[in-house]
Amino acid sequence: MRKLFLLFYIVFSIILSAQDGSVDLNFNTGLGPNGYNIMAMGLQTDGKIIVAGDFTSYDGIARKGIARLNSDGSIDQTFNPGSGIVGRVLNIIIQQDGKIIISGDFTQFNNIQKNYIARLNVDGSLDTTFNIAGSGASNVIYSIAQQTDGKILIAGDFGLYNGIARGRVARLNKDGSLDQTFDSGIGSNNYLNSVVLQSDGKVLIGGYTSTYNNIARRTIARLNIDGSLDTSFNPIGSGGNLPIYSMTVQLNGKIIICGGFTSFNNVETGGIARLNTDGTLDTAFIKNNSASANSAVVLPNGKILTNGNFYSTSKFHRLKTDGSADKLFDTVGEVRRMILQPDGKILVCGYFTSFDGVNKKQIVRINGENILSVSDNEKENLQIYPNPVKDILNIKSIEPISGYEIYSLDGRKLTTGNKVNDSKIDVSNLTKGNYLIKFQTKGKEQTTKFIKE
Repeated sequence: MRKLFLLFYIVFSIILSAQDGSVDLNFNTGLGPNGYNIMAMGLQTDGKIIVAGDFTSYDGIARKGIARLNSDGSIDQTFNPGSGIVGRVLNIIIQQDGKIIISGDFTQFNNIQKNYIARLNVDGSLDTTFNIAGSGASNVIYSIAQQTDGKILIAGDFGLYNGIARGRVARLNKDGSLDQTFDSGIGSNNYLNSVVLQSDGKVLIGGYTSTYNNIARRTIARLNIDGSLDTSFNPIGSGGNLPIYSMTVQLNGKIIICGGFTSFNNVETGGIARLNTDGTLDTAFIKNNSASANSAVVLPNGKILTNGNFYSTSKFHRLKTDGSADKLFDTVGEVRRMILQPDGKILVCGYFTSFDGVNKKQIVRINGENILSVSDNEKENLQIYPNPVKDILNIKSIEPISGYEIYSLDGRKLTTGNKVNDSKIDVSNLTKGNYLIKFQTKGKEQTTKFIKE
């Protein structure tokens, strides 16, 4: 009996060690980057990872500013950016066709002039068909988002794009040229750190702004699909007392904001807060002890990972759905970006040297809640089939589905719907690969993965 108990204890300990935020020791980056900071990541559908930072080599192999890793953390030498980046890449988006959009404060890629935005081919070479005749942005691009139609939203500190006036926010066509149907006019009076697309096509912008087209909008505003100000969003609020750094929209439409603020609409908050769909403060979201927060990721169970400067020793927290603290992680240095993988594991990057007592330099993968596999899904109240799927994904749910969203593995929202018509979703327009689908049922969110053939 004692031996049986000991065996159970050992097995149980092993299971626990691979869950709930522990470091994934199978993710091995070798020597890693020789710089101090990884600023941006992108996750491909095949599980490979694009990383960008201040390094000039990765695991001893020359890679200036950008590299691609295999899913196990080793460097992928088939991705070769040549002489690399002059400046910094701050954002990475991986398109459905595998091409890679990068933006930031760089001015050259592989000795070719590229002002603040460029697109790369799958092998790391420059895609010369992107914005082929344009001069690009006139200053840094801090944030990008891609619409389901392939058009690209950009926000930052620029006043011009391809020589045409745009007030720190603009929309590009799929080929990188300026979409002149989206006109920001005078736009924001100060630079923007974040641009986020809502499921209805409206656009959230956040940063140091205090006016948009000369109308008071402190730290956050919402734009209509043509770039004009949506005056129905928080028309009388005073906004944050300090800037917003990033934003995340939940499936129910509420908005998680992160930044340097300590109050919003004159109500005391920490550096992370949640807004209602009209821009008012969600007072049910508990004030936390963060001095500032950089970004947030909503997990399938509704809990929230967030990072930044906290009054405790931890720079990386997991919050409960109401904003209260759930778990603290011990990092020597700061976390900058996070990506949720389809298997529930989480990629974390920044300028840290250890994570929860394990020596990990600038990038780490941690274990998280398992997202349901096909076999697991059969036991749940919500089922999807067939999986893999070719054209039509069938949905079987005990509870009514009020909304759904489909994401690429790098967290890019591809498709949304308010309800599931006839328990079917048409996914024929998706390219082959792995995807996440998130459902909303009676105020709860459930996420599962599927494969598109």
